[in-house]
Amino acid sequence: MLDIKNTILKNKKTCYIFDVTNITDDMLDKIAFALNNGANIIQLNPKNITSIEFLNFSIKVRQLTSLFNALLIIQDRVDIAIMTESDGVFLDKNSADISYVKKIFDSSKLIGSDLTYALNSDYIISNKPYQDKITYIFEDNAQYKAVKR
Repeated sequence: MLDIKNTILKNKKTCYIFDVTNITDDMLDKIAFALNNGANIIQLNPKNITSIEFLNFSIKVRQLTSLFNALLIIQDRVDIAIMTESDGVFLDKNSADISYVKKIFDSSKLIGSDLTYALNSDYIISNKPYQDKITYIFEDNAQYKAVKR
């Protein structure tokens, strides 16, 4: 499954990042619209929302992304990513430690970070480059790029 995900990351670079602050009736419609119009990756970024609300919404988005053969990435919430069987998790400076995430997260799943954080963080440990820890890098606020594991 990881090869399929890396192919999508390499060849299909349309990612929509949705800040989930409160769930409205039209949010799923907006995500379906994005998927209908070429989005291959949906990233959900929880902001000021309860865990149960975010979990229930993420399950619905997972169903949508599955219909479109698109990837679902959950930002920061590894627990939600696991429960929804998402395709990956995006970590930043406020997220769980990458080493811990690698231990509990399925190895077929993607682990991403932004380039600035990956290069300026503890991801580079004992002279091991960040590529040993991170599956993909989000760069230029515009696209996902696969990083060799």
